[in-house]
Amino acid sequence: MTAADLKAFLASLRSLSRPLKPKTIYNVWVALKSFYRWWSEETGKPSPMASVPAPKTTVPVIEPLSRDQVAAILRACDLTREASTTWRRSFVMRRDTALRDRAIVLVLLDAGVRAAELCDLKVGDIDLATGRVIVRKGKGGRGRTVYLGKAARRAVWRYLSQREDASASDPLFVGRNDRPLAGSSLHRLIRRLGERAGVRNLHPHRFRHSFATEFLRNGGDLLSLQRLLGHRGLEMVRRYAEITDTDLERVHRGGSPADQWRL
Repeated sequence: MTAADLKAFLASLRSLSRPLKPKTIYNVWVALKSFYRWWSEETGKPSPMASVPAPKTTVPVIEPLSRDQVAAILRACDLTREASTTWRRSFVMRRDTALRDRAIVLVLLDAGVRAAELCDLKVGDIDLATGRVIVRKGKGGRGRTVYLGKAARRAVWRYLSQREDASASDPLFVGRNDRPLAGSSLHRLIRRLGERAGVRNLHPHRFRHSFATEFLRNGGDLLSLQRLLGHRGLEMVRRYAEITDTDLERVHRGGSPADQWRL
């Protein structure tokens, strides 16, 4: 296998009937780079990947949510859209899934878990006394421990109080007919909550962004955040740090003594 062969292979991934995303192609390049590094060490031959440049990939946009946006989303969890008829005033009703949906939103926000990780949680994975949550199926098969605060624990407890027959091995969040909540159903739910709350482009990962940025804004450190998010490296975590650095710059501009005192 030559460098030209590998370049042609990576180029072919862009011309499939369903082209792969730039990030996926980049991940393929990383895997090949790792394999041929091992191959080079074993055989003593130069790696053909040495002259294969990394494909360009778009940097995902980090869009943390504001406190007001989260509050609006929680209201959308609780109540239906305003309805009206010709014979009575406008009204709203409490949604049947209000307790479940509020618990979902607060777990996504407070634990920073990925959508698939939330869907895989079992009732027994959460200790409501301590807030400890065991993520057994993280990205790449790596498990980790995350935590919930009091508000999120209270929301989960209220939701589970409706499911008195739920055992430790049952899914934490269920959909219709008590079947495990599917990833597609979760994304659809969050999108619709965003529409009702007036929050554009809402998806589960935005809660993860919000957790990370608020963790750093409130004094958390990068290594702890890396462990909580389940990242192998610090690259993505540093991007959250860049956002909070911008916050510090803005705060300093407003609180600079020399500027405020007009020295």
